[in-house]
Amino acid sequence: NPNDVWKDDIKSAEHEEGYEYAIANYGWRIPGKECLTPGPIIRLDRGKRHGLFVKGSGTDEKTNFHAHGLHIAGSGNGDDTLREISHDNIIIYNLTIPDYHMGGSFWYHSHYHGSVNEQVSGGAYGMMIVNDGSNVGTDDEDVLSFLQNERQLIIHGTADSDYIANGVTSGIESYTFNADEWYRLRILMVTIDDHRVGGDIEFPKSCTVHSVAHDGIFRFQVPGAEPRLKFFMTTSSRLDVAIKCHGDGDIVVDEGDVTIAKIKTTSSSSKHKAATPFENGQNSWSSTRPEYLQDLRGKDVDNNWMMKMDSTSINGLQISAQQPLCAMDEMDFAYGSVQEWVLRGVAAHPFHLHTYPMQVVGTGCSINHHDEGEYYDTVMGASYMQEKEWHGKKQRCKIRSIFRDVAGKAVLHCHITKHEDMGAMGWINIVGEDAPVQPNEPRVHTCNGSTVDTSSCDPVHTVEVCGMEGISVSSDEEDYSADGDGFD
Repeated sequence: NPNDVWKDDIKSAEHEEGYEYAIANYGWRIPGKECLTPGPIIRLDRGKRHGLFVKGSGTDEKTNFHAHGLHIAGSGNGDDTLREISHDNIIIYNLTIPDYHMGGSFWYHSHYHGSVNEQVSGGAYGMMIVNDGSNVGTDDEDVLSFLQNERQLIIHGTADSDYIANGVTSGIESYTFNADEWYRLRILMVTIDDHRVGGDIEFPKSCTVHSVAHDGIFRFQVPGAEPRLKFFMTTSSRLDVAIKCHGDGDIVVDEGDVTIAKIKTTSSSSKHKAATPFENGQNSWSSTRPEYLQDLRGKDVDNNWMMKMDSTSINGLQISAQQPLCAMDEMDFAYGSVQEWVLRGVAAHPFHLHTYPMQVVGTGCSINHHDEGEYYDTVMGASYMQEKEWHGKKQRCKIRSIFRDVAGKAVLHCHITKHEDMGAMGWINIVGEDAPVQPNEPRVHTCNGSTVDTSSCDPVHTVEVCGMEGISVSSDEEDYSADGDGFD
């Protein structure tokens, strides 16, 4: 049911009179509503195939859509960011979420090369959530209640340290929490700046906070053992935390200089009053790990690769739609292989790999930012100076990933959007005899003027581009099917 998929309400407090929201220059919207930023929250279910139609703005400006962090195909009719639309044409995205896919907090944004910075900074992004479903790793009813007791915080930062939360531009976003009740707070950080790599988010001392998931991926042991009030987030990070407060306070960023949201506590209680992130009220629990998120630290490595990032290239090469980056043996990357990569230059250039999450296995990635052993989809590492000497030895940022379940094209780039537009982006090709092939159709359908030619495209579950003055979302109750390939 599309009404269960598209949500344009962000769960915070009831907004006070006088709040104003950012009008998007670019963005995604529900038909008939203003084009606001961030866009509507998209919720997807595990074990379903979702058909997403992205419709052009009626102008000649080009765009596309990227489902950031999902473990789905980046080729064919999947999450292929080298596709494009303009005018009234429609891209059809097959967002198949397998039943083994971990639930979590993800996001979506425009990814048309050369226009990413302009469109994302203008508002063409939003949060995407894969619902947890069953078998998360615990059947403790109070833990499951905690996981459902959620709020969302979407942070947008710019070069001028101008931060807003959940699109609120007049006034400050606020959350009303029941005192001493545990909440799951899903956080998305989107910072748009030529040089900003991210920033800290800090919670008030009146709260107890534990990390639960990074970049849509549960920690191996949930929640993190040590409570923390400050967390670093890159330009495209998501962070799920367990938070419980006994008093009011401010959530701040930029070393405490900017208050982005207020927490107000009340003596009320809810159906989640017994909720807790801990099993039996005190113990951590082991998250269920699909094969693509297994612990790779004890596995044999099939391929080693050095990746060096700068503002305009990867390994000295700029993006080419025709030519992939090659492995050390000048070949494509093997399906089913365990990869170990050394990432250089990622202190100034947050590194994002589409499709395949990365496990941090080197101290150079965890000096300032990441928890060693955990998975992320955007990684930062040691500076060259830190690499040369840190505790008397070289510390390089190393990650491991396993190329399984999907194959074909996987894009990688610096997630400073200006830098990826300047060329700090590429793609690799994952191949093998047993590699699955993503269907290529339905792909892009051409429509006639402002009316849709139903012989060539079906407007079901349509996402329109509002004027490249914004991007809009529409849906109806029907299912889409093409060549017998139906979407739930």
